[in-house]
Amino acid sequence: MSALAHSLSGEGGRMLAGFEAWFAKWGWIVVGLTCGFAAKYALRIKRGLKVKPWQVFADVLLLPMVGLIAYAIVSRIGGDGEVRALIAGLCMVGADRLVSVMADRFLGRVENEAQQLADDLLGQARQTVQAELSGNAIINDNLTGNAPPEYKASRARRLPKKGQGE
Repeated sequence: MSALAHSLSGEGGRMLAGFEAWFAKWGWIVVGLTCGFAAKYALRIKRGLKVKPWQVFADVLLLPMVGLIAYAIVSRIGGDGEVRALIAGLCMVGADRLVSVMADRFLGRVENEAQQLADDLLGQARQTVQAELSGNAIINDNLTGNAPPEYKASRARRLPKKGQGE
């Protein structure tokens, strides 16, 4: 039993299963985000930049999004343990750029989908209008007697009068 599991175990030796499952999925990512957060501000201080409270607050607000991005990356490459922490830390150090790139990709994808939907709707509208115009032209040609012989199926048929054979 690990030290963490031992410290969380209750009197019956039962571990908090919910916390264990959460830590297995997110624990290393939280460790990586914490280390990345500290490294980001250490780099700023090392460069001689002042750390302002609003910058720290903005990065704290970005933490959940960066965590989700790091989890998605780790899930795709299949990393475990320290790999999860490393990727999460790297994501946090470059969080500003990472979130900006992901937002741009997302918005570009939405724009492409919207453009495709608009083009499809415009094509359907054009087809509907053209079908109506063609139908009106056929009706007008039949009424004025200018219909070519190919319109034979659309011409009015004379029904036999009552009492005459069919």
